[in-house]
This record gives sequence, C-alpha cells and structure tokens, in this order.
Amino acid sequence: MMIRKTFLVAVSVLVLVGVPIFSLTSVEGAGDGQDLGPGATTVTTDYEVLSGETKEITDEDWELNANIYVRNGGTLYINNTKIKWGGTTDGEYGLYVDNGGVLYIDQNCNFTAQDTTTHQYREKVIGTNTYVMESWGVHWKFYVRGTARINNSYFGYMWGETGGYITDHEGGIVCASDDIIIYNCVIQYTECNAIAILNPDLADYQSQGDGFSPRIDRVTIDNTTRYGIFVGGDKSSPTITNSTIRGAPVQGISYFVGADGYLNDTTISGCEDGLELDPVTGSGYSATLLVNRCHFDGNNNSGFIAGRGGTVKFRNSTFNNNKGPGVIMQVSTSSGIQSIEIYDSEVKNNAKEGLTALVNTVSAIIQNVEIAENGGNGIWLPATSNSAPYIVDSSIHDNGRYGIYSNGSAGYVQGTELYRNDLGNIFAVNGSTISISSSDIHHADYGIKVLDAAPSISDNDLRLNGVGVNLDGSGALSLGGNTFFSNEIGLFSRVDDVAVQQNNFDSHSSNTAMILDLRGDKTANVRFCNFTNNKDAVKIYGGEVARFQNISVTGSSGSALFGRYGANFTVRTSEFSGNTMDFILNDASTGKAFSCGTPSSKVTIQDRDSEFWHYWRVSVEVMNNVTLAPVTDANMVIYSDEGEALASEETFFDGTAAVDSPQYMIDGSGMTSYMPVNLTVAKENYIPFWEPDLPNTEDHHEVVYLAENRAPSLPFPPGNQPTITHQNRPLLTWLPPYDWNQDKIGYKVNVWQDDMSTGQHVVVDAIVHNPQYMFRKNLRYNHEFWVEVVAFDPWGLSDTTVFSFRTVNTPPTSPVASFVEAPVPSLVDLEVRIDNASTDSDTNPVDNITYLVEWYAFREDTWVIIMSGSNQFILDHNLTFEGDKIRAVIKPFDGIEYGVPVTLETQVVNFVPHALVDYVEIELNEDEPATGLINLSALFTDRDGDDLSFNVKIQRNVGAEIDKVTNAITFIPDPNWMGKDYLIIEALDSKPHAEDNPTIQVNITVKGVNDAPVITEVNDKVVEKGSISLVQDIQGATAVITVKGYDPDELYGDSYEFSTNFLDVIGEGILDEDDFMFERTTGRMSVFLTNAIV
Repeated sequence: MMIRKTFLVAVSVLVLVGVPIFSLTSVEGAGDGQDLGPGATTVTTDYEVLSGETKEITDEDWELNANIYVRNGGTLYINNTKIKWGGTTDGEYGLYVDNGGVLYIDQNCNFTAQDTTTHQYREKVIGTNTYVMESWGVHWKFYVRGTARINNSYFGYMWGETGGYITDHEGGIVCASDDIIIYNCVIQYTECNAIAILNPDLADYQSQGDGFSPRIDRVTIDNTTRYGIFVGGDKSSPTITNSTIRGAPVQGISYFVGADGYLNDTTISGCEDGLELDPVTGSGYSATLLVNRCHFDGNNNSGFIAGRGGTVKFRNSTFNNNKGPGVIMQVSTSSGIQSIEIYDSEVKNNAKEGLTALVNTVSAIIQNVEIAENGGNGIWLPATSNSAPYIVDSSIHDNGRYGIYSNGSAGYVQGTELYRNDLGNIFAVNGSTISISSSDIHHADYGIKVLDAAPSISDNDLRLNGVGVNLDGSGALSLGGNTFFSNEIGLFSRVDDVAVQQNNFDSHSSNTAMILDLRGDKTANVRFCNFTNNKDAVKIYGGEVARFQNISVTGSSGSALFGRYGANFTVRTSEFSGNTMDFILNDASTGKAFSCGTPSSKVTIQDRDSEFWHYWRVSVEVMNNVTLAPVTDANMVIYSDEGEALASEETFFDGTAAVDSPQYMIDGSGMTSYMPVNLTVAKENYIPFWEPDLPNTEDHHEVVYLAENRAPSLPFPPGNQPTITHQNRPLLTWLPPYDWNQDKIGYKVNVWQDDMSTGQHVVVDAIVHNPQYMFRKNLRYNHEFWVEVVAFDPWGLSDTTVFSFRTVNTPPTSPVASFVEAPVPSLVDLEVRIDNASTDSDTNPVDNITYLVEWYAFREDTWVIIMSGSNQFILDHNLTFEGDKIRAVIKPFDGIEYGVPVTLETQVVNFVPHALVDYVEIELNEDEPATGLINLSALFTDRDGDDLSFNVKIQRNVGAEIDKVTNAITFIPDPNWMGKDYLIIEALDSKPHAEDNPTIQVNITVKGVNDAPVITEVNDKVVEKGSISLVQDIQGATAVITVKGYDPDELYGDSYEFSTNFLDVIGEGILDEDDFMFERTTGRMSVFLTNAIV
C-alpha cells in the first residue's frame, strides 16, 4: 500500500500515543465464496481522510469490515483496487464522501460484498402503501455528498431502502452533489437502485428547491430491486448518456417529484417499465425531460410510462418489443397535464398498444413516428384519457387492432399514413372529437369507423378499404374535401344530420360509393360532391329527407341515386351524365329533382307506391311601369290549363319571386305531365298581369310591369323641425305631398308626449288644410314629442309621415373656478373664485345664472357636507380643522336646471414656520458668554399660530444654549478664541410637515483680548498654582533648570520670552559671572552649586 508523506507524519504522531489508524491481518483464500485473490488483506478499523489530507489506495485487495470516510477538505484516490465489504447487518459498512470531500476511483476497481447469499427482507408502510425490499447478501453503502470522479470500475451488492417516497429511495450510489461524474462503470445486484440522485437528508417526501445534477456516461446497470436510476427533487437534472440499464423490476429510470434532465444514447431493456416521468405536478412541481437517440425495448411492461404532469420530449428513439404498451402517456389520477412529444422515432412489435393514455388529460405531439406491428391498437386513447394528441406525418400500420382507437378523446391526425391495421385504421367512439385531415388511409376493413362520436374528417385519401368511412350511432358529423377511391363502399352512414360536402367518390365499381341509411327519421345533406365511374353512386334507405345540391354524377354503371325502404330525397341544381339510370325508386320511396334536366327515360319506378317528381323553375321580376321601382308583395301564381294552382310566391323587397313548378311526375301507374302552364301576377291597387302557355323550357324568367293607382306621397324627411329652445308653443311645419292627380289635400295631426303608445296624447286628430300646425297650449321643457301627419285626398287615399322634436332648456355651461389660496392654514377662510363664468345659449328669455356652492370635508372615510348655499364662495375657517381634505362643488343654475358641476379639492394644512430674516449680526468679547443679544421669537413667525421652539442646528467655535421655557439664547465662545463664526438656528412647531424647518444664520464676531503667557512645566514637573519646588543635593555640581510654556494668543501672532529674578533672590556677589547662565528665548537656566548657596 502506498501512502503520501503527509499521512506518514500523521501516522508517526498517532503511533506515539498508541492509537493506530487501522490494523491489517493477512488472510488466505476467499470469503463467502468469493475469491479475493492471493494476499487479500482484512481491514477492521475505519479508514478516514481528514481535512487537508490527500491519500491514495492503489493496487490493494481488501476484505473491509469497516467504513471509508472522506471528510470535508480531504481527497482520496483509489486505483486498481478490490474491496469486499463485510458486516453482520445489511448496510453496516460503506464508503462515505462528505460535502467538501473529493473521491477519485479509476483503473478497474472492483467493489462488492463478502456475503452474497444471506436473504434480506424488509417492509415499510408509507401512507396507505406497503413497500417490500427482498434481496440476497450483506450489502454495503455508498454515499457521495462531495465531489466524485468514478471511472472504469465495477460495483456490486450495494445497499438500498424499500422504495416509496423520496426519503425511502436511497440505494446504490447515492449522489447528493452536482459535482459527480460516473463513467464507464458496471453496477449490479443493488438494493432499490443502482444510482440514486436525491437528497438523503430530506425530512419528508417533499423536495421543492432540492436536488442535484451529476453526469452519468457509459454506465451498465443490471439487477436491482426497484429502479436502475432513481432521480428525485425538483432541482435534480442529471445528464445520462451512452448507458445500458437491464433487469430493474420497476423502472429502468424514474424521474420523481419535479426531477428532469437529459437522456441521450441510452438503452433500457428487461425492466418492468423502461422510463418513468412523475413530477407530481399537483403538488407544485414541474419537469421537462429531453430524450434523444434512446432505446426502450424489450421491457416487461412499457417502454415509457408517464405520471403526474411534466413534459417529456423524445427524438430518434425506439419503443419496441415491450410486453405491454410501447408508451403509456399517463397513468396518474392527479390533475396535472402530461405533455409528451415524440419525433422521428418508432414504436413497434409491442405486445399491447403502441401508445396509450390511461387516465386524465394528456397533451401529445407524435410526429414522423412509425407505429407498427403492435399486438393491440397502434394508438389507444381510452374513454378515461380525455386525450388530445397531435399525430403528424407518421406511419401507423399492421397493428393487431385499430391503428388509432379514440374513445371519447380529442386530438388531431394530419399528414399520416394508416394501412393494414387488423380491425380498421381509425376508430372514433363514445363522443370522440378527433380531427382527421390530409392523411392517406388505405387497405383496411374500415378506413375510418365512427360510433357515437363526432370527429372532423377532411381532405383525406381513403382508398382500397372495405368501407372508406363508416358512420354509426349518434352525433352530427361533417365530411369535407375527402377523396374516396376504389373502396368496397366509400361512405356508409347510419347517423342523423350528416353533412357531406366537396368530396370526390371515384371507381367504386363493384359496390356503392355512398350508402345513407336514414331509417328512423334521419336526415342527410350532400353538397358539391362528384361521383365518377361507380356502380351505384348513392343509395338512400328510408329517412325523413336526404338533400342533394350541386352534385355531379357521371359514368354510373347502375344508378346515380337509388331510393329504397321509404326513402325521401331532393336533388337541386345538379348534373347527371353517362349513367345507366339517373334515378331508381322502390319500396314506397319519393324523389324530387329541381332544375336537373333529367329526362323521364332516365327514371325507373320499381313498385306502385314510389313516385318521382321533376320540377322546373319559373321566376319573375315585378316593376312599377312608371318609376321602374321594384313591387313588393305582389302575388305570383302558376296555373294549369284546367285552372289548378300549381305553385305561388310573393315578391321580395327587390320585386323578385321564384317557384319550382312541376314538369312531370312518374309513379307505378305511369307519367303525368304538367305542361304547358300559365303565369299571373297581381297586387291590390295594381292592374293584374296574365301570360298564358309559358314555353316548355327548363327554366323561365319573366319581367313584369304593373300599373299603379297612386295616393298622395309625403316627402321624407318631412321638412324643418320646430324651434326647440324656450319656445313654449312651437309651430310645426312639414313639406306638402306630391299627388299625381293634383287633388286638394287635407292633413290629420296627432301629437304624443314621450311615447306614441303609452305617452300623453296632447293633440288628437286635429284637421288642418295647410302643412303646419300651431300648438294651442304651452309644452313642457325637456320632453320628446312624436308627431303623426296623415295627408289624404278626397278619394280616401292617403300617406303618413312621423317625426319627433324635443323641447329643451339649455343648461348653463360649466364655469372655470379655482381656489384663491390653496392649500390654506387652519386660521384662514377658504375662498373660491370664478375665473370664467358659465354661459347659457337661451335668449328667449335670457337666463340668470347663479352658483350653488357645496363645501365638503372628508371625515371618517366619507365626504360630509359642512356648508352650502347660493354663491357661497367663502368657507369659514371655524368649520375646518387642520389636516382636513376639503372639496368644493360649484353647480351653475339657470333657474330651471343645473349645468355640469365643477369640483375642486384642497387641504387645510399645517404650514411650516417662516423665518423673517436670513441672518443677524452680533459681537462678543473673548471668553465672555452673552445673553439677550437677539430675540428668536421676533425673528420667526407661524401662519397657524403654533407655539415655536428653537434648536441650534450648526455650531463651531461659538456655541449656544437656548432656554426651553423662555427661548432666551446664550452665546458661549470657546476659551481664548477670537475671530468670526456663525450659528444656524432652526424653528420648530412640533407638527409633521414635508418641508424643512426654517433657519436663520447668526454671524458672530468675537473681539479678542491679550492673554498672558503661561509656564506649564519646570524640569518636566507640572506647575501647580504658579509654583514648584526643586531639590538639588550635589554640592559642586551644576544644576540645570528647563522650562516649558505657551501663549494662548500664539495662533494670532503673539510671541513670548522668559525672564528670571534668581540673581535678585540670591543677592549680589554670591555667584561669579561664569557660575550662572540663563537663555531668554527658551527659559533654560544653569547654576553652579557653590558652598554659598547650598
């Protein structure tokens, strides 16, 4: 074993104190049936890599009955080493990498267990579920919370839990860090999982904000007790590539509770389900899983199974040879929507369905996918799924049941080829609304089979099927733009109210292009369809009515339309050519053809009770012979030569009318002709028109001119309206009518107030002979009056016009107003002024405008009126309080009604105090405090009358103290200071306001005095009270005295020197001149201590 020098030092220290790191014992042979190789070593004490240590285990062969710990800050290298973990209980020992620890495993390491045969059985109840773990062997644990690089090695018999929620899914290599790479490894015989990517420290199954994203590449996993790889936590998003997973009894890979990631180039086989995505969307998690070039083949159930929510996107993947469905798009009953996208993939040879959704809503995109040779349906969307997949540009063929089975689901099939599916290509049932378009559907018993559903079927090619489209059960259906080619039966319908539009039916030469079984009072509508080279184009069985319009039927070897079993059909504006028979009727059926040009020789009646009617169309355009205007409500009637009315119609607003007139009728007894016929057009007060023996053509149009006997005609609009403003008795006028005979015209006038049916009838049948009427009483303001004028001639012909007018008072316009001052203090009245007065357009009479002024205060969350009155423009300040929000509403009034009011708002506020001057000047003497130099109360004022206090805001060399009771200010200069300075003083009213408090500046001049110098120290001793005692006890020595001092006015230019009276005190003649020395500039003195002065 190789150990680095740092470790050797640590070992030497530990050995000195008698604590060995681990103990080694040589063993021979193998343990528990495993060959450890020659020279295997038993390790019985924990192997620990501490912070700051780097250790290496290389070329070792260990039987390890202990743990390996890589602590925070430690690094461990394991190379080309075999380790077999022992223990007496499952999971007793293991390898643990702490957060901050670093592990490197490389060069064909082999980690497994000593005991591989002991039976393990554990149960755990979570919620209402019981989870069981059963395995063989005494397994070891592997937890990585730090950094790991695990390469080129084998791992077997790792410990795991029973499985359940996230906290019970630890097992195999437990990855609890992003910085983990597992590369080119084999993992076998593990409990729960081979790899678990989760936080093992979670307290419960929730994992929001948790998870890790390691990388797994070229890993082979075989034989676990639950999952190959388990990924849990909504922040878990690993990258898994180039790997193989086999033999997991639940799923090869499971993404749980918000986990997702990237899965590429991986094969999962021999598992219960290949892949699971269950993000538990209903609990607040989401996930998006991206899968590319993967193979989910040969699993015991499905290749992929989806759970509660999330999105998974597959590309270039296979789901083949599974024993259940290839893809289960959703199995959970939660409310989450599962979104699945599958591109450029194949789903083949699965024992059951290719793709299915069992329950809940699923959103799916299936594009360019081959779904083939599955034992069940290619795609099964059962009744519980409510699925709506998009199936685009795919191929679905050779499946054991239907290509697509849509049971109550929605979805879209577009650009897809479906063929040779055993029971049929598409089956829509139980309310399915799937949309099928632009697809190639061929070679099946049923191209599309519908039962009690309402799919959309459009623009498809349906060819070479037993039945192209089979419609049965209930549901209104519509088919459009489809091409039916060479099916046994193109379209077979038993549903009610089916609509078939713009479809082509071609070459159904051995049977029928369309069969409509309408028995049971059903209806059908067929429009703009083409039938070419069929045996029978359409067969109709019974029903209320089948309607055909604008169809084209050519080349039918049997018949164009064949009615049986009491069929009833109508055909309009259609073309028939080259058919053996156009119409065949049997079993008491009835057919009617309108403007189809069918000769009677192309109609066959096969029983006595059926009949066929052929109609031609006669139309008229009726105009006034003088004005050429259309004549409405004229009655057009077609009569036979015997006087029988065959058809009638009234003209519309444009003067036109058209009827279908019978041309011939064929029944079991022969043909009846109804030609020729006669035309009449008549209207009251017109001269009737008559034309006998209309020509026997397919359609006939006639322009008819009727002469009118005319009444007087009032123009509209009737003329000028009456004066409508302040005219109490308006004069009504209207324009006179035009009368062809120039008769004398009278007028009958009726007037109603507000409403003609329920209003007051103010004028009743007043007769006048001129086109005007003067009211005989005043009319009320602001009312609508309705006037009916009937103009009549002496012969009883008349015309009527109705118009209305309104008597109104014009209200005054809104004034422009403003507050004289806003906002205002609480001691000032609030005043509104009118800047631009209201105006009034009324002139007869001229209105006098006043203003109603309403004053409101906002109190207790509502506006309370506190004063109002006409022209009350001033609000007494005694009615307001400081802080009130005030609203003034000014309503202009003209004596009749109010105009649009003007609303102003302001506030009664606390005004900040105001400084009367910007600054004052004062003088002080040096070192002399002074009071009474200024009166602060005289320098500030307050509009609210508030009591003021004062505060020194800025002071430097001259300070100030303000008496809180009297507001007297005392100025205090710094000691011995003179010069110019200033103070800033602010005034306060102790109330909140947004503005800064006002300030004034006090400019101060301090006049100086000359201060005497001061001696502070003698021979480094402090001078106290002007004196100091010195002791010199060496006779014959020289005593030196040093002095320190200063001048307070030194800053202002003063200088000083020293003097002494020492010689005066000693007396003359005591010392020689050389025995004494004194420096005036420094104060230094030296004295020779002679006997005379000692």
